[in-house]
Amino acid sequence: MGQVLRQIWPHEFGASHPLIWQGRGDCPADWFHWDMLARPYPGPPLTQGVILHLAGITPGPGRDLADNTPLAIAACTAAMQAGARHVFITSSAAVYGPGTGADLTEGAPLNRVNPYGHAKAAMETAVLHWQAGQTGAAPAVTILRIGNVL
Repeated sequence: MGQVLRQIWPHEFGASHPLIWQGRGDCPADWFHWDMLARPYPGPPLTQGVILHLAGITPGPGRDLADNTPLAIAACTAAMQAGARHVFITSSAAVYGPGTGADLTEGAPLNRVNPYGHAKAAMETAVLHWQAGQTGAAPAVTILRIGNVL
């Protein structure tokens, strides 16, 4: 999803909505490099900015799906420390389990049927607990449950 946004953003929004692209591993030289699981946020202030947290672990050999939770918490903590006003955390429609999608609403009961759905649901719960535990100027949080991007 980040690759799609990176291609579209400059043409649609240009300099009127500047972005700081961030990566954890190998990333282009003009990106802000931060290993979210290894160290606290070292970046610039984001006063009244918005964070769109796309970093996550998807199913695959050798991948720890449980890392979705500390990645999301790191994004929320960075938003608070940097002065951002809002953080959007991407989750997955996998928390709902199988279905037609026609009857899928935000309030639909969760029916996680695979490890990825369980990991994303646990991440959502942790983020909401994090937010509830903050005092003072914590950013607003929105969890985006994304289905098939294609």
